[in-house]
Amino acid sequence: YYQKPLSLALIAGSLYIFFAGLGAFLQSILQSLNSFRGVLYKEIIFQVSRVIFAPIATLLSLKYLLGDEKTIALIIIMFSLSYFLSSVFLYFYSRREIVYLKEKRQTLSKKERKILWKFILIVSVTIFSGVFFGYMDMIILGRFVPSEFIGYYSAAFNLVSSASVLITFSVALFPIFSRMKRKNLEQFFKKSVRASFIISVLSALFVLLFSNYIISIIFGQDYLPASGILRIFSLLLISVPLTGVYSSYFTSIGKPGIVTKALIVSTIANIILNIAFITYLVKYSNLWASYGAATAAIISGWLYLLILIFSKR
Repeated sequence: YYQKPLSLALIAGSLYIFFAGLGAFLQSILQSLNSFRGVLYKEIIFQVSRVIFAPIATLLSLKYLLGDEKTIALIIIMFSLSYFLSSVFLYFYSRREIVYLKEKRQTLSKKERKILWKFILIVSVTIFSGVFFGYMDMIILGRFVPSEFIGYYSAAFNLVSSASVLITFSVALFPIFSRMKRKNLEQFFKKSVRASFIISVLSALFVLLFSNYIISIIFGQDYLPASGILRIFSLLLISVPLTGVYSSYFTSIGKPGIVTKALIVSTIANIILNIAFITYLVKYSNLWASYGAATAAIISGWLYLLILIFSKR
């Protein structure tokens, strides 16, 4: 399908999935308890180890003249090791911090179990749809363009994803929303949306105006073709943070099904738009195909947000 050297990388990815998933599980428990210090320490360990391991992987690949396939697999193994170290730290930290592990065990009623499994099922479908929504554009694009254009696209997408995490309050808002009474929740929700919107618009304008400089400073001159893709993605800096706030709101009031339905609709739209835009624009150039994939992500992302807004009303 891809005609790209991914086989060994996918095998190495099994370690990545396991350790990253373990860390994410423990992190979500701490976040639900408003315990963010451990998450901060875990992130420091992960980022520092990644900065150390990435050059090691590069040096090893150069020393032993590894091919593309082995090099990619080695890099993913190194990233997996970073997740392993941070997850081990989080495991021992959580054993001390998770207070309800010391509580006396209680049995859920049949009704409570039914509600719980329904909630887990809906959230699982949401996460699964989110994976498709977040990566379907690159999966489809990878079929039609050479590897370097996937690199340009990934560079722009990762920059916007990182920036949106910095300006998104949804991770911190969910445990706060969950503890509030409905009247206070509505007031706090409006303030959260207002604050998120202002910061998001300013961030999007900054990226739109200075995308060339951002790409050049972070990735170098060779990645300048990604600046156009980054300009298109700047609109995600408005929709993604607001979507996070709305998703946290619906989940906290026990209605994650609304989020799931919105995400499924927007994911289907994302797939259709990607196929249509990429197959049409690739006739002109590989870069234009990348622009098409980015545009499809913008349209479907805003569709997702609009569905949540109208559902809230």
